[in-house]
Amino acid sequence: MSEAAERIAAAAARLPSDDRATVEAAYRELLALMARDPAARPFAAAGFDRLRQLDGLPQKFGTQHVERDGRRELWPVDPATTDSERAKWGLPGLAELARRGACGG
Repeated sequence: MSEAAERIAAAAARLPSDDRATVEAAYRELLALMARDPAARPFAAAGFDRLRQLDGLPQKFGTQHVERDGRRELWPVDPATTDSERAKWGLPGLAELARRGACGG
């Protein structure tokens, strides 16, 4: 694994934290890595969504899920974000992200 890939993986591993400062630091690191390695893009998007989730806001990209009544569902998503915008960040469309959540994937 390359050094960049290792740094991306290490930062991405911190995104599920409930500590906002930890998530914000990981997100900022992913943004910096994104400038050199496009593979960081979907992880940076997930960091942005995680910060919004921690703040109780709808997510932009559709990367965050919650458990409700034993089911995995998407955290509310800002309807103004389009699938073409998600694609620019290396993410699939919202329907695919929702399907992955429902399937637990």
